[in-house]
Amino acid sequence: MKTRTRIAVALLPLMLIVATLTACSPPVVGVSQESGQFLARAASSGPFEVAVLVVGESSTLGGVTTIKTAVVTGTLGLSGTLTIASDGGLILGEDGDLHLTICGSDVCYRNATEDQDMFFQVNDGGGSVTLLALYGSESRVGVNTTVPSERLHVEGGNILVRSGDVMVNSGEVQINQLDGTNYGNLSAVAANVVALGTSGGDDLVVDKANHRVGANVAAPRTTLDVGGLISVIADADTIATTGDGNPATHTLTPTTSYVELTCNDADTCDVTMGETGMVEGTRVVIVNVSANVCDFADAAGVSELAGAFAMGQYDVLTLQYIGDTWVEVSRSDN
Repeated sequence: MKTRTRIAVALLPLMLIVATLTACSPPVVGVSQESGQFLARAASSGPFEVAVLVVGESSTLGGVTTIKTAVVTGTLGLSGTLTIASDGGLILGEDGDLHLTICGSDVCYRNATEDQDMFFQVNDGGGSVTLLALYGSESRVGVNTTVPSERLHVEGGNILVRSGDVMVNSGEVQINQLDGTNYGNLSAVAANVVALGTSGGDDLVVDKANHRVGANVAAPRTTLDVGGLISVIADADTIATTGDGNPATHTLTPTTSYVELTCNDADTCDVTMGETGMVEGTRVVIVNVSANVCDFADAAGVSELAGAFAMGQYDVLTLQYIGDTWVEVSRSDN
């Protein structure tokens, strides 16, 4: 059997506990002041329910399971479980700054004070560290920063997307230095066309639909369309002298499409083309930049030339890899 009792106890000025308590049998409830604290407890070890509780300074409630309505301006300690049986939820702060409520079937955190922000902090090594900041007035979210400067601001870390996409429906992705200096922008300039460059620029354009790339070309016309000069880093290949009065021998396996040969043997250098790592269609331009001669032989199955070529200084030989053989495209005797 449950018995409902209403108790009003006037203590210090402006400090009042008004409680309606229901206790399991026996229905004995005590409300007292001890060492400056207001204490409310059931005589039995069973749980009891507080319908209305107003605390002016502090209160410790042992065994409380449910508080229907509570206004606490001091400190409330519970040794049991606190249940708020209302969608009105929990209100924190002297001015009711933070509301934790039920919104329909969802949970809502709401900042009731105009133009104030919300921070989520953790105790890291004894100090409070802000992990997440919500700027309500600017609609911004900050991770590891209390002053987010954009809609989403991540300070001092990386963003990992695993098994998903990063989507930008409109606008540009800016690549900036920490001081704000712009390195470039990645933007969608048309359907299936992405550009990397200055804002709205066309420094590098990828046309996905037509499988084309343009460098300094807004609308690439071919697979690779370049609006400027093309240069290739030289594969500098130096052939050491034998010092025995015979030509030095060397196998040239290009690593770039432009090779500068230097023969350091006064008795000339015999050069054979290598094939390791070569693929069909590879083209290479070879220049002898030394005063000593580099000899290329017309060797079946290795280098199919128009004839043997004694390459002097600044002579040029162009070859293309076809099948499993280097084939001469052109030569110049300079």
